[in-house]
Amino acid sequence: MSASLEFYAATWADVSTAIGSRNLRILKSALEIAEPDFNELFEQQDFEGGPNLEAGLERWINGAIPLGQSQVPFRVDQLGDALGFVALVKYFGKLIGTINHSATAGVLFRQRFLINVAQDLLAPPFPLEFLLTRPVIGYQSLQYPYWGGLTSSELEMLSPKLKQDAPMYPEDVVIDEWIRDLWYSLGSAADLGKDLISVYS
Repeated sequence: MSASLEFYAATWADVSTAIGSRNLRILKSALEIAEPDFNELFEQQDFEGGPNLEAGLERWINGAIPLGQSQVPFRVDQLGDALGFVALVKYFGKLIGTINHSATAGVLFRQRFLINVAQDLLAPPFPLEFLLTRPVIGYQSLQYPYWGGLTSSELEMLSPKLKQDAPMYPEDVVIDEWIRDLWYSLGSAADLGKDLISVYS
């Protein structure tokens, strides 16, 4: 089974306004956007008796998920709750890029590419591991799907390098392709001037 890191241009504050809003229009629209994708990936038994996508999304909209804080985030450990948060990201965000890897390339992607190669090439003053997992508006996922992201100010720090052509990496053709995809995705987000939310699943 392959995995993907999806990049959404989405203002974090917009997602935050939906939590506890009791806005049924957002609930319906977000469910319509996310349901086709998630129904293909998950069976009812995957939720292990916890909330499914619809119930998880309702919990976010109705304010049933405890409020998270930046210093002490609420850790989401139910699959349906995690899918509900991602549904809100899909609703408010614009998909601007994706990096895919095979099931056997997970360690290569996470540890060698993102944490080492890309970190050295972009040299940001923050870890690019933020793209894999990071609290967003006070919530952090403890299981797939994970989410993370960068703020608009953090993207602005990367903008000078992202405006240049993506560097080549002849030592590994797979990493070379990932570099191009990362450059395009982060560059697109920086050009839009919005925050970025990434979803790893």
